[in-house]
This record gives sequence, C-alpha cells and structure tokens, in this order.
Amino acid sequence: MSGFQACPGGGSFSYHFNDANNNGTLSIGETFYATLNNCIMTGGAPVNGSFSLVLSSATGTPGIGAWSASLTMTFSNFASSGESITGDMTFSISTNNSSDMNEVLSGSSFSVTNSTGKVATLSGYNYDMAYNQSTLAYTFNATGTVSRSDLGGAVSFNTPSPLVGNFSNNPDNPVSGVFLVTGANNSKLRMTAIDNISVQLEVDADGNGTYETSTTKTWAGIAAL
Repeated sequence: MSGFQACPGGGSFSYHFNDANNNGTLSIGETFYATLNNCIMTGGAPVNGSFSLVLSSATGTPGIGAWSASLTMTFSNFASSGESITGDMTFSISTNNSSDMNEVLSGSSFSVTNSTGKVATLSGYNYDMAYNQSTLAYTFNATGTVSRSDLGGAVSFNTPSPLVGNFSNNPDNPVSGVFLVTGANNSKLRMTAIDNISVQLEVDADGNGTYETSTTKTWAGIAAL
C-alpha cells in the first residue's frame, strides 16, 4: 500500500505500508515508511526527511490485565527548524497486572545535528522505568554513551544502583540510587541520591579509583546546569 498526500500548510509526504495481512492496520512485523518534502502542518515549520515505524510485538489488551507492546522507530535526516535527527529507538511497555508498569526506551544510535552542524550522538542506550500506578513508586535504570563532535570525545553512563523515588513526592526526584558517568582515562563523576532534594557529587579526576572531591548539591541545581 503506497500513497502521496499534500500537507495542510504546504509541501507533501509519500508513504508505503507493507500490509502483509491486508487488514488496513499496522500489525506485528509490518512497517510503515514515510518521506516528507517541506511538509508543513498547520502553524508549524517545514519538515523534511524520512522515518519508519515497525510494530515489533503486541500481546493482550491495554488496560485489561497483562499486556505489552513494542514499537521501533527509525529516522533518516529528519529535519525541521535547522535541526535534524538520524537513528533508531525502540519503545516498549508492559504490565503483568493493573498496577505495575514497565517502560523501556532503547536503541543502537540516535544523533541530533543542530543548526551550526554540531552533532550529539547517543549510542547503545537503554532507559528502563518501572513504576506502580497505585503507589506511584518508581525505579529507574539507564546505560549508554554520549558523544559530541565539537568536544571530540565521549562519556558513558550507567546506574550501578537503581534510582528510586515516588512520583507523589514534590519534587519527585530520586531518594536513593547512584548515577555514574565515566570519561577519558577512566575519570568518573558519581552522583548519589540523598533524598528528593539533595544529591552527593563525587569526582575521580585521574581515574585511579579514588574520589578526590565530594560536594552536596540540590537536584534543582543539577538540572539547571
């Protein structure tokens, strides 16, 4: 199934849908492709580039007992307002009952190029959030590598100890857990949650395994950096 359509504010997009079972909807294993050419939605900026969607898996019925779904998105020079994205991401969601949810965002590589040509790339990434819809308690794990063309280097990150918190807290920052960033020559920045207000920052500048400096900051202060 293929087609061509004008966009509401100008431009156009073409699409192709490999509807293997001919049911007219995206089913497991099927892919939807689209290419945009100066496509303008109402009140928006022109969009160019292409993307694809693949429904990797789906079980059960959302909102009724156990269910799950996984969708993979791939972008190629998908650009608007001077910025473009290229790469892949997979979003998965699952629950084994009516309360416990698990959401995962992962991919092999996802790059953003800004209007000056600088590129930031997230590689081998996995963000895993588990939470309870009744108690609002959550647990978060993450891993990946970030590189920037203007800095000429990369840092990796992971959570040696899961970040734990509760969305009912104000603010809802983690109250426990560790987030670790590793850079050149095995240098490290370790962030340890103290409570939902404060976080301890430790730096191992020479990568010898000893954290030479330690300070306490607020989560709000970290977010503002």
